[in-house]
Amino acid sequence: IDPYKLQKQVDYMESHIDCSLCFHNVDVLEENQFKSWRQIENREYSAREIYENFTILTCTVMFRRELQPSLPKIPLLYSDIYNYLSFAEKGKLYGMDFKSAIFLLSKPCGL
Repeated sequence: IDPYKLQKQVDYMESHIDCSLCFHNVDVLEENQFKSWRQIENREYSAREIYENFTILTCTVMFRRELQPSLPKIPLLYSDIYNYLSFAEKGKLYGMDFKSAIFLLSKPCGL
């Protein structure tokens, strides 16, 4: 929803070489209503915060490709959180307080 989403993230990553991953705010569309996800602030987030609060949605992430972990050879139900925690071991995780995506929350598919 923001045409400058990627440029904002690229600019931040280029000027903060110690940052391995950045992410931003998002709105969630659920049952035809927009809701706020989490209030992401302009600050560094710890791995613990990311893990405990399920802070990051995939559609908001930009990371350094050279730091991307290899997934283990076992099935992972939640591989995103594995990736985010792996990036936290290699650099800083930074939240950005702009909204630039809408996440469509669908009903469970009967799993």
